[in-house]
Amino acid sequence: MSGKHVEKQEAVIARPIRVIGDWSKAHLSSIELPDYKMKLIEAVTRSRRKDEAIGILKGMHPGARELKLRTEIAKLYGEDNWEQDVERYTKAMGELRWEYGLRSPDSDEKLEAVRNEDNLSEAQKIALANRFKMGISNLEIAASIQLKLRKTDGKKLSLKMFDENERKILNVLLPGKSPLEEKASSEELERLKKELIEKFYVKIENRSGIYLERKVIYPAALALYNSGECGIETLRQAVREKKEAEILLEFMGREPQHKVEFVERGLTRRKNDVNEDALNRVNEDALLSADIHVNGKIKRLDAVFDGVGSSNKASSASSMAVEVFKLGLLLKPPKSTADLELLMGMADLAIFTCRAANVGLDASATTAAVFLLDGKNAAASHAGDSGWKVFRKNKAIYSSIDHSVAAELEKDGHPSEGPRSSVITSALGTSFNHLDSCILDLKKGDVYVLYTDGVGDTVKNEEMGKIFSEEDDVALSETRIFTLARSRNENDKKYPSLTGGIVYGKCDDDTVIAGRVE
Repeated sequence: MSGKHVEKQEAVIARPIRVIGDWSKAHLSSIELPDYKMKLIEAVTRSRRKDEAIGILKGMHPGARELKLRTEIAKLYGEDNWEQDVERYTKAMGELRWEYGLRSPDSDEKLEAVRNEDNLSEAQKIALANRFKMGISNLEIAASIQLKLRKTDGKKLSLKMFDENERKILNVLLPGKSPLEEKASSEELERLKKELIEKFYVKIENRSGIYLERKVIYPAALALYNSGECGIETLRQAVREKKEAEILLEFMGREPQHKVEFVERGLTRRKNDVNEDALNRVNEDALLSADIHVNGKIKRLDAVFDGVGSSNKASSASSMAVEVFKLGLLLKPPKSTADLELLMGMADLAIFTCRAANVGLDASATTAAVFLLDGKNAAASHAGDSGWKVFRKNKAIYSSIDHSVAAELEKDGHPSEGPRSSVITSALGTSFNHLDSCILDLKKGDVYVLYTDGVGDTVKNEEMGKIFSEEDDVALSETRIFTLARSRNENDKKYPSLTGGIVYGKCDDDTVIAGRVE
């Protein structure tokens, strides 16, 4: 993440290493690698000897050297620790330039480097051949189909609503002749719906040893799931290929279509906070903020996540949702609620796939709330009891409605007394039941807040409004809301409200992000 401090790694003893890029990943190095600089040199020069590798690097054609250095870093986006590695190796590349006096190539040298196909990766060759499709992945296609089918029933299902890539996936899903013709009959559409729904079931074993069938994932994603192409790995690979192509195109002088900058915003209880209850040391919450630069304008995206399940696994679920969002933003910037829903669907599928593969995320999921601010226009989406609010003149004018048992009771005219129920009815990673989205027309000075239930359940709207009325700086308001929620950390205990009356405390993780419309 931008701004994160990364410790410099000193010399290590000879041991198996992971060399970035595609070359000799299983290679056993017999030399000491002092830091990421040497690993980068080794990957670019294909030399196993330190002195020889440095000599080759310094003597390389300037254009080829620069392109290969940047391409090796682009390949890191396909790895599971891509964010930290990209930051470390980018820093190492800058140090190499300074340490060895490596000059930047001129335009002629860049052209010479690109003309030699040995300097290009496969993704870059495809980009040059004009066949590279930016911003598409199997996970995106699966999520798109999943979301579309949720919004239709057997009578309304229409083939024209699916694009060419989605139809290919449906063709893989269905046996026999393809029913995906423009003039499909109502019977064929009904059969399509029925066959998809049949794939909604899996067999599980209960304590008595009896096999039951239970819905676990929306059917349209099953083909990709079965082929192993529905996990987060496909998304990482899609970003890797796009980054490799972008490196080449920008190397040749094309301006980037958009730039995503991950930034530090918001507050969350950090793992191992001092004086925390021993049973609640793992922070199951996660947060994400990004500035998206498009055509000279900046869109602001903020999101919060709250893992559901046992602490360690719940934390992994919310962290995976953050990674899916980051990768999705790198593929293409969201413009609408449909794009936000696609990100939510991709996170849902990625978490579920990891659960099904028994990699430590079983019985876990995460709630989510995301807010995209573009000037005075906003798009918001949420699942579960993480939510958002918009304040105008210190009064809440818009607010998400929790997907929870308590919210359902209140909607039916049965307000709950005391602490709100913790039972939620929707979450990412469980084939969510609800996903609410909306478009908001805001005004200058409006303030929005995203929060997990640790804040939403303990700080009233009126209290937030009062805090905003007393602080001009939204960051100070954010801190006060966070601190207030943290002070009400005992379950069932009554606390005096800032605006009169009482509120009930809750021992939970607390996360909040606030922003103002400029």
